[in-house]
Amino acid sequence: MSVRRFLGMVPEYSLEQRIQILASSTAVLVTGVAISLGTFLNQEPVLLIFGFCMVVVMTIINYYSRKPGNRFSTYALLVAIAVILPVSWIFNEGSRGPVPALFLFASSLMMVIVPSRARIPVSVMILALIWGLMAIDALRPSWIVPYASEEDRLIDVVVLIGLIAFPGTVAITSYVVSSYREAREEAQEQRKLSDRLLHSILPASVAEILRRGHRYPPEKHPAVSILFTDLVGFTRIAETLSAEELIQELDRIFSNYDRIARKYGVQRIKTIGDSYMAVAGAPEPLEDHATRTILCALEMQAWLNDYVISAAKSTSRSAQWQMRCGIHSGPVIAGVVGANRFAYDVWGDAVNTASRLESAGLPGEVNVSATTAKLAQGKFAFQSRGLVQIKNKAPIEMFLVRSLEKP
Repeated sequence: MSVRRFLGMVPEYSLEQRIQILASSTAVLVTGVAISLGTFLNQEPVLLIFGFCMVVVMTIINYYSRKPGNRFSTYALLVAIAVILPVSWIFNEGSRGPVPALFLFASSLMMVIVPSRARIPVSVMILALIWGLMAIDALRPSWIVPYASEEDRLIDVVVLIGLIAFPGTVAITSYVVSSYREAREEAQEQRKLSDRLLHSILPASVAEILRRGHRYPPEKHPAVSILFTDLVGFTRIAETLSAEELIQELDRIFSNYDRIARKYGVQRIKTIGDSYMAVAGAPEPLEDHATRTILCALEMQAWLNDYVISAAKSTSRSAQWQMRCGIHSGPVIAGVVGANRFAYDVWGDAVNTASRLESAGLPGEVNVSATTAKLAQGKFAFQSRGLVQIKNKAPIEMFLVRSLEKP
């Protein structure tokens, strides 16, 4: 066993465990020194026997302190201190000996290792011990065993205060402060990680509201553009790939879709299988939401085409992905659902219509509604597809985006 593990200074132990192990390990070592010193000073044999018993008890406490969730060691240490201090007080000349200083060490130790609900009773116990022993000192001085000589008393006071009380109190205080700082830094890192994760799945403004502990209220957005995409022939192509290859492909595609969406201020809402849904104009309104969404779709289309071509040159098993997409503009309601796993989503007839436009789209084309085409008029060249029948709705006019209009 290494010295650090013997003293409890390893990450696997909680702060309370570390303090208990450190205290009991130190008690074993210091009691050994005290027994040797007592032999040198010709102290009462009963004290030497008591010291040996203390070593045994502290060794047992040290052993159980290393077991997670074990409260036996905490209360055993509390009982041991409640016995050791009065005995030491009586056999070490009471208030003129080193024991009053040891109470400071014991108090700081107990306040760290006992549960918060037990700190008031423990504080009362320590105060009762001090008052009781001081009463014995004043009212029953004959019970107090004096040192053989003033020199022996000074040696004991200097050694016990110098070796146990003062260094022990300083060590525990320093250790608690150091552990608190480490815990605070770790909590800050965890908070930063949590914030990054929250911002990665939610819009920044929404994430900030949730981070402060508030609920995000549903909002009406009168003008947004919704983008749906999917991969043509996904099921057929997926059957030719291993599970690992399929996940890698989807990760690469959707990661680049996310990158492109961020470029145009478009917010990814969710992915389901090979489908990708995004919105522009929520939660922050955008006047040019339709233009941004079309530009985003065109760049996604171009990136996917380039990726398929480059992959075909590097491997013979490249997937021939094609993107189909649909865009519609209109009003939606946006909000956050979920208590533990948050999700920002949008609802409304405009969302359903955009999904139908994607289903009625053509591979390799950006299919938009007449509403979206009108909002982006003058920015793009459109080719009308006429009225197209869609599921559970009346036929709607659709347009294919052909190119950017030249200024």
